[in-house]
Amino acid sequence: MVQFITMNVLVGFALASLGAGLFCSPSYTLILFPDALARTAGNTSEVFSWSEVKELYTFINRVAREHRIVAQDGRRLEIDAKVKDGKKLGLTVQQTLFVRMRPGAVKAFEAGETLTFGNLRVDQNFLYYKDKRLGVGRDQENDTPVQCVHALAPVRG
Repeated sequence: MVQFITMNVLVGFALASLGAGLFCSPSYTLILFPDALARTAGNTSEVFSWSEVKELYTFINRVAREHRIVAQDGRRLEIDAKVKDGKKLGLTVQQTLFVRMRPGAVKAFEAGETLTFGNLRVDQNFLYYKDKRLGVGRDQENDTPVQCVHALAPVRG
């Protein structure tokens, strides 16, 4: 009888442990380095070098702010409200990537390339959002872009 009760307790504990493992979110640590952000969980780690980052998204709502990093190889890392000091870490990552990515974006824009930010695209003539566009002109004295007085017009063709 004692063996039966002991066996039931052990089986119950095993099932409870399995259930907790299935329903609890995985635990990980984010470590900020000068040239990268690392995520460690157990014996595994994943490093997102700043030079490998292709995109950074910031989602803001009333309650929390979330940052999503997308590497050139498609890996993703999210910094959200579940991360301790996530807002501060996300803002630090955002500023770091802005400083690193801005010179390349400016150079590409000045070379005539179209820059894409999700549904938003910009080139030297237009600002596009989905199927709409806003014309952009250049100030002849300063040779700087200025917004033309146009409403967003659908893109044709």
